Amino acid sequence: MKKILSILLLCMATFMFFGCSGGSSPKSVAKKALKCQKENDVKGFANCIYFKDSDKEYKNLFIQQIENNRKPSQEIESYEFVDEDIDEESGKAKVTFNVTYKNGRTVKETFKMIRDDSGKWWLNQLY
Repeated sequence: MKKILSILLLCMATFMFFGCSGGSSPKSVAKKALKCQKENDVKGFANCIYFKDSDKEYKNLFIQQIENNRKPSQEIESYEFVDEDIDEESGKAKVTFNVTYKNGRTVKETFKMIRDDSGKWWLNQLY
């Protein structure tokens, strides 16, 4: 039983690590984040956002806040890529999408992205 639990925990940790992080491009991470939003996968969405290792408690509060404050008007029907602006030198990017919500409203949304020291792209939570 202990061995099964250890394997399960290892699988969960692997999923959390690779769930959204490490996208090969800002666009791929932004698409994953939007897909998670569309599917109401709050934890998957949070795994696309850059959090320092020391911010685990903050990340959990962030997830709880989103889960507690979801509104039907914020449910995504569809999205389409518009533009990607990457500044390789600074490790920052902006990815723009047209997002159509289930209430019929279409809005142009921009995700600001940041690249970490290992070269992985993330949504920048500090924008």
